[in-house]
Amino acid sequence: MRADASKNKYNPHPFTWFGSRISTASKARIRLCVKVAVVAIDAVSLSVESPTSAEVLVGVAAAAIPCAIAPGIVLERDVIPKLVVLLCCTAGLLFGLNTWCGGAKVLLQTRSGRMFAILIGLQCASVALSTALSQNPSLSLAGSAWRRFGFITQASLLLFAFICAAVVAGRSKVLRRILTALAFASCLISAYAIAQYAGWDPFLAQELYRIDYFGGMLRVPSTLGHAVYLGAFLSATIPITMGLSSQAGAGRRLVLWSIAGLSLAAVFLCGSRSSLVALGAALAVYTSQGGIRARALLRLAAICLVCGLCLAFTYPLPRAK
Repeated sequence: MRADASKNKYNPHPFTWFGSRISTASKARIRLCVKVAVVAIDAVSLSVESPTSAEVLVGVAAAAIPCAIAPGIVLERDVIPKLVVLLCCTAGLLFGLNTWCGGAKVLLQTRSGRMFAILIGLQCASVALSTALSQNPSLSLAGSAWRRFGFITQASLLLFAFICAAVVAGRSKVLRRILTALAFASCLISAYAIAQYAGWDPFLAQELYRIDYFGGMLRVPSTLGHAVYLGAFLSATIPITMGLSSQAGAGRRLVLWSIAGLSLAAVFLCGSRSSLVALGAALAVYTSQGGIRARALLRLAAICLVCGLCLAFTYPLPRAK
């Protein structure tokens, strides 16, 4: 039975990117954003002439993709902006092929690099074959109207991942810069999640992430669309931030530990239990390898205790209005 694309968000036309509930004014703003994106790609293609430019573009993408959000402009406010950033950055890097081609050669000279490239190729071939043989090619090509995780998005993501690896292989020092950009992005995302839990949200209506249990439970999503996605993202960035702090100076270490504590508080407040389990596993591995000393472990335990006490006294938090 054919589903109506205008009524079923999971079966859209391949290029019905914004649904039928978008107003004419919003569609005009969307067209303007597309034109700006095209101009941005042209500018990037002209400016990406050195390896440093490619490194900056990868770092900007790593920080901007998780932070991108456009409430009131597109229906999929947490998905479409991230996809636009991903596609623009990938297109810009393709224009600057010479800036990372040497790194790709270095990457492919290693056994792990060749395995990585083979796996990416197999994944891309699998997605392409699935799209070609799909009973609903339009859905496979563009993805659902909710997440847009079709062939276009997956192929772009795989290509971007390979280019990132090539850039890092060409200059290993850039890895720390990219991870630092990701850590600071997690700081912004965590601060926004905490503000949402405190009742201050200038972008989203609180009803969008309230669950009507126990007087009104908040599952804050920050810029990532859902509390579970927020917890999954922060459970990956917290170990990265802690790893960066172990090789930083005193002042920088304090900043990174503060970011890790802020992110941990956001994980507690989003209510994602699986993320806490993942963090516990990461901490166990990190400790077993000698990556964390007893004093640092006590600091982390103190942060967890404070977060737990705050959660105990404020959760569940009714927000009836």
